[in-house]
Amino acid sequence: MARYNELQVGRYNRMAQKLMSIKGPAALESLMPELGLTLSIFSGAENRYLESWDRFGLAASIGAQGVGNNSILQIVNPVGSNVVAIVEAADAMQPGAANIDVQMTLNSAAQSALGIAETPKPLDTRGRTSSTTVWSGGNAVAITAIRELIGTNMQFIQYEDQQIALLPGSTFRLQTVSTNVAAIFSVILRERFLEESERT
Repeated sequence: MARYNELQVGRYNRMAQKLMSIKGPAALESLMPELGLTLSIFSGAENRYLESWDRFGLAASIGAQGVGNNSILQIVNPVGSNVVAIVEAADAMQPGAANIDVQMTLNSAAQSALGIAETPKPLDTRGRTSSTTVWSGGNAVAITAIRELIGTNMQFIQYEDQQIALLPGSTFRLQTVSTNVAAIFSVILRERFLEESERT
């Protein structure tokens, strides 16, 4: 039998338990006084380091890849990396009003690196100076797009809810729709190690 004011929506209880790695019975049993979990800590990019996030960025100029080949910037989060990466910004510039695809594979076998190795730069040197994710450019077989924009200078992520989470085994790509054309791709992402409660 439920008690007075007892929470009946289990997802908030599970969220609090997983987020804070709480062992044992329900963490939030009733509406008052227990329900008061507040995590409004973030105050700016300079504090990402204090939350164990490492930020990296890269602008890559990918030349025309030959007849029948697309220009691609690919980021792979390797299987077993124990890292979550969040794509914060993804931009593309291409001559003419051409299309650019945003592509992603989720929790699949890791994609092979493309022909051109890319090295993202750390955006805060207080943390790790090299990324766990594998960045590469070149051409490869196309995969299904999750988003496509048309124009010469395109910004794919315009607000926070459009950021993309890359879990181990996931691949993120920016790719030209037209073949044998050059493009400049720019990506900023942040990474941190997964907590025990976040691992699936």
